[in-house]
Amino acid sequence: GVSLLVVVALCPLQDPRLILPICLLRSWLMNSTLALSKSVLNDYVPKRHRAKWASLESVNTSTWAGSAALGGLLSDRIGYRHTFLVTAALQAVGVLLYTPL
Repeated sequence: GVSLLVVVALCPLQDPRLILPICLLRSWLMNSTLALSKSVLNDYVPKRHRAKWASLESVNTSTWAGSAALGGLLSDRIGYRHTFLVTAALQAVGVLLYTPL
């Protein structure tokens, strides 16, 4: 997913017929792990703490909508290519945080 963001940001051809399938593939790849992540969370969190973690997961989901607005602001201010690079950097940090798990 992160590498596809970099491809979109650095792609010299800005043809929507090329960019749209790459963006769709990236979205599918990035969202395909949600069920697995929730399953792993439920396997390792004790039952008495699951509600707490589930509520944090719902906060995470709701902030995703706010990130779209922030991405739009960044895109207007610094351009969409830089917005993709900022997103790729943040997602790379997330991958590094998940790696020890």
